Amino acid sequence: MKYKDVRITDRVYSVASSHIFSTGLKRWHMEQLAEECGLTKRTLYKIVPNKEKMVEQVMLRFINSVQQGQLQKDLEPVFIIEMLQAFVLYFIRSDPTSAQSPAKIRAAVDCLLHGISRN
Repeated sequence: MKYKDVRITDRVYSVASSHIFSTGLKRWHMEQLAEECGLTKRTLYKIVPNKEKMVEQVMLRFINSVQQGQLQKDLEPVFIIEMLQAFVLYFIRSDPTSAQSPAKIRAAVDCLLHGISRN
């Protein structure tokens, strides 16, 4: 099935990352993402249930790449810090009562601190 294909899932996260890094967190829609990935909305929602989960996964992948030193060469350190700050604020505002929120925010803050100390 299409939605279980790792390559398709990676493409979805890659396109979503491009949107987030070029236009921000709110200037794109899941329908647009599905169309750009060549998927129906139904298939996209089987991969990820909603935009918040999409942003969460993109953030976690981004944090992971920062921690492993695998950043795109064209990203400036200041931009990375600004994006991580935006992610933290996004999750604080989206659902501060979620049981996972403290862990998500802690991971982003740790990544921010790690990034600042390396620069």
